[in-house]
Amino acid sequence: EKLLTARELARELKCRTEQIYRVLSKQGIPFVPVGKRKRYLLSQVVAFLQMQSNAPHGQGGGWY
Repeated sequence: EKLLTARELARELKCRTEQIYRVLSKQGIPFVPVGKRKRYLLSQVVAFLQMQSNAPHGQGGGWY
């Protein structure tokens, strides 16, 4: 599976890059460190977002 940049991840999720950074800072999207940069595995991010959307209200429900 290819490691994605935030821009590529946003394109795959059909959202804005700013949303990726917002969720990363607030809810901790899983990432792979590559030097000083962060890269993302689409399958891990999708699983994370699905878990967040299934969480009880007030405990991470929703992803943006």
